[in-house]
Amino acid sequence: MRLVSQSQSAGPNVDLSISIPSYVKATSALVDKLMMIISGCNSAREQEGDVEVALREAMANAVLHGDQQNARERVYIRGRIRLGEFLIVVKD
Repeated sequence: MRLVSQSQSAGPNVDLSISIPSYVKATSALVDKLMMIISGCNSAREQEGDVEVALREAMANAVLHGDQQNARERVYIRGRIRLGEFLIVVKD
């Protein structure tokens, strides 16, 4: 997992590029960590619950349907988190 953080006057900036084995248990811990980062950057304060559900569903979909829970496959997560906004892409 690689996280790059840069502080600027506008607030914290985080660029991330992560891959995890394609099994369900790996997704839960990663979503928890991503939500801590998103919360710390004040990127989705009012929608954090919705964001968490969307991340869990996207990762579960990649594992269950994209890779059929094949742990030899990987799920890739790339993102950019900024003060007030974020973009996360999940790819199998």
